[in-house]
Amino acid sequence: EHVQQTQIVDNKRLGQVLKFAQQQQQEFEQQQQRTRSKKAPKRRAQQRALQTAPRAINPVLIEPFKASSRKT
Repeated sequence: EHVQQTQIVDNKRLGQVLKFAQQQQQEFEQQQQRTRSKKAPKRRAQQRALQTAPRAINPVLIEPFKASSRKT
């Protein structure tokens, strides 16, 4: 397998960018400036929606399908 030089250079730059982003996130957390948007739904609401929505969309999820063992 042949690796192109541009891929190596891109990955090296990406590592520096990721390191910078991690430092910025740590600084924001220390200053307590990193918060969720007030407009965004809470994680609990997302979990509740995932539990109830599939049952409303697909009633089979309430009573799962059981395959018959009889041959037709």
